[in-house]
Amino acid sequence: MRCVVCWASLACSTEDKPRWDMVDVQYVSHLPRFVTLTELRQHSKPGGSLEGMPLFTRFRLSVMPLEQRYWDAIVNMANEPGPESEDKK
Repeated sequence: MRCVVCWASLACSTEDKPRWDMVDVQYVSHLPRFVTLTELRQHSKPGGSLEGMPLFTRFRLSVMPLEQRYWDAIVNMANEPGPESEDKK
């Protein structure tokens, strides 16, 4: 699934003292398949396309900023056959 994400903050909120943040997500389209956490972790190793992605460097992130290069890498993974398709051969 591809989403358009917008960010909003409370007017009296500052970077030094954030009060709350809101993320607005809008559906755009489906990806051909799910990319598993195991696959993502494999690509997060040194030299991998997801090296340095906050999902693997910080803990307990439910919503996080995602750089375009990480998004592109995940979309590329979703457009390739997954590991489960190799098991079915």
